[in-house]
Amino acid sequence: MIGKLLVWLVSSWLVFTARPAQAATAQVITNFANVLNPVYDTVSLVNFNTINASNTQSSANTALFSTFNTLNYTNALPGLFSGDLGFQFDLATNNARLWANNIVNQGTIVGDTLLLSATNLNNSGNLQAGNLLQMQGSTVSVSRSRLSALTSSTNFINDGFRFVNTNGQVTYQNPNMVGDVYWGAGTSDVMTAGLRLGGLFLPSLNSSNFGLMGPRISSPTHEVQELSQFFLGTTTTFRSLSGTNYQPYVRQTQQGTNVNIQVVLVQTNSASTNLLTDVRFGAFGGFNFSAGDAPVVRFSAVGADITTGAIYTNSVYLFDYTASQTNSILSQYQPDTSSSRPADYDFHRSSYWDIYFDSSGIGSTTNATLTTNFYYRAGFSLDTVTNNLYAAWRVAVGNASFGPGSPGYNVALDDPTNLLGRVEITANDLDLSFARIQADGIVSIRAPNLTSSVGTKIDAPFIQLAIANTNSTLTLTNFAGASVARPNGTISVYSTTWTNVFTNASPQLNYRYSVLVVDASQLSGVTPVTLQQFNVRGTNVVINNDLNIGREIQIDSPAVTFTALSSLNLPLIGATNIASTNFPNVNYFTNLGVITVPYDCTLGSDRATPIATFFNAGKLVANNISIRATDYQNTGTNQTAG
Repeated sequence: MIGKLLVWLVSSWLVFTARPAQAATAQVITNFANVLNPVYDTVSLVNFNTINASNTQSSANTALFSTFNTLNYTNALPGLFSGDLGFQFDLATNNARLWANNIVNQGTIVGDTLLLSATNLNNSGNLQAGNLLQMQGSTVSVSRSRLSALTSSTNFINDGFRFVNTNGQVTYQNPNMVGDVYWGAGTSDVMTAGLRLGGLFLPSLNSSNFGLMGPRISSPTHEVQELSQFFLGTTTTFRSLSGTNYQPYVRQTQQGTNVNIQVVLVQTNSASTNLLTDVRFGAFGGFNFSAGDAPVVRFSAVGADITTGAIYTNSVYLFDYTASQTNSILSQYQPDTSSSRPADYDFHRSSYWDIYFDSSGIGSTTNATLTTNFYYRAGFSLDTVTNNLYAAWRVAVGNASFGPGSPGYNVALDDPTNLLGRVEITANDLDLSFARIQADGIVSIRAPNLTSSVGTKIDAPFIQLAIANTNSTLTLTNFAGASVARPNGTISVYSTTWTNVFTNASPQLNYRYSVLVVDASQLSGVTPVTLQQFNVRGTNVVINNDLNIGREIQIDSPAVTFTALSSLNLPLIGATNIASTNFPNVNYFTNLGVITVPYDCTLGSDRATPIATFFNAGKLVANNISIRATDYQNTGTNQTAG
């Protein structure tokens, strides 16, 4: 929902500053200084230094930075435009917003939202957005440039929030591509008033055979509400987290006679070799310093930057404030009540939260180990706890947070084009050669004349292409990988806290235990790349890339070739068949790669005239295959369900 809200805000933004009263429009303004929130009314703007635009300087500044009556923009090296909300470069008059004549960027433009519209738009520099990078023009060149829309950057606009009001009520909003699956909070592992599952028998927790010792554990059974996959609404059920590969992280602190014991047990996906896990204990967790620190669990997908080759991480961060709470309740999702999560939890994607893991000293490491008498030993006043607080949550991250099969799926609202972290390019003539494009959401490119795509690299979980080249062969080679390094899957969480008194000490010691169980065995460090829309047109189309189709595919060309290094995979839901509508004008069809179709693959037999030549030296897999061609050659494999 936050993505839909910000999309509305982008369409509603006007200008960042008020126009100076009765000021004459300058012909040219050239900036050589480092300036903050300038007001420009000029036909041409040239920047050689730094123009900062900050909405934090005034509560009245609620829109993108913009200029007045500007037809020509030039950001020359080493020029920098830096803004928190972002920039809108176009022709803004008293009555309308129109395309500018020219926008040239050789330097760097940084902001959460970047909107660029011009007849001629040339970017050889760096455009860095968080929420949205949108480029519109007649002739657009992004050759050898870098474009990005990364919600995982250090800004907070797309990072969600957890807000506690003066009455202690907690509201929250999840980050981009994060969704609630189930949730529960209460006392004695139940939400239902009057229901009791039985006490928490502490000696059993010391067992390594499905206690809470790790690596082999089983959490207490607990009550949750779960989003239904079959109807709108929730169901009430009971869950337990268990497994054989839990890694313990333990921290023990003491203030006088108060002893705080915190245990974090994390199970990860051993098959996901690029997913790293780390745990810290935050120094300011829950603002209750006598109850220990808040555990912070970081999951990082590790990949190689498509521009520099350098290693980068894309992370999510789980915070647990259970240790500092006096009760365990659910918080309310904003802006609606379609889901919930325990008020004890917080979840983020911004890399700002790496401060808990760097050398700043905010996050503390483990300082104790689990022993066979860790949760209970002789001298404790209680061996059974009947009023332990608990919280439970399952969260979906990445592609798993929406789409067919996900809880609460809505075919209209959950379309990838509504995601945050979008790069959108619309042009008549477009040069993409050697461009590097990254997005945490979707990259959308529309151009009826793609003049070059040589060396183009796209790093995004979703890609949408509507491109054509009618004058020469349109070859698409290695423009996107089969997957990207993004956390993807589900994380299941259970936490509980209780107190006990150790009487075999003088003075007696007051123990407070907090245990966090995190099952990330269904979380991967890679996200499959989906070509949500793949519409290409040309006199000769050559595919030398893996194509995992989402909603739509159409290749409009008389000659289509899938090379030996290519694949075409259609989904079980969406574009499930191949027919003449997918290849409306094909006469020469060559497959040297692998084509996989869930249901029917029909070429030539569903139209008036057959295909002139069908040549398969690769592999064609479908439930049913029907080919009609004047010249049919098959030295590869046609595989059907029968």
